[in-house]
Amino acid sequence: MRANTDPCIYFCQLKNIIVGVYVDDFLIIGDIREINKFKEKIKRKFNAKDLGPVSHNLSMRICKEVDGYNLDQTAFVSEILETLKMTEARHAATPLDLSIKYNKVDDQQWEKIKDRSKETSYR
Repeated sequence: MRANTDPCIYFCQLKNIIVGVYVDDFLIIGDIREINKFKEKIKRKFNAKDLGPVSHNLSMRICKEVDGYNLDQTAFVSEILETLKMTEARHAATPLDLSIKYNKVDDQQWEKIKDRSKETSYR
């Protein structure tokens, strides 16, 4: 099922996977057995190769941590600063509330999130 909020995101609730598509790249999230089955189907149909666990996607660095994943855009920001010749510019603190703790959602919460996403049009 395609997400209503983003035409490049697909859900398969029965198989418990989410697939993000960007040009000819897939980012697959979910149950490892189902991910492997999905990858085998894709390889049978297309000339595809598995690049292994993700480390970068759409200018984001993705690092697996003990309790989840850490996403950042440090390399992308550095590249932009170099391009604009602003590597010596003064920095400012990120205006985020560092006291917020993000938690994994349970199945019931996930259903509510998906229902709300159907109400929001893409862009």
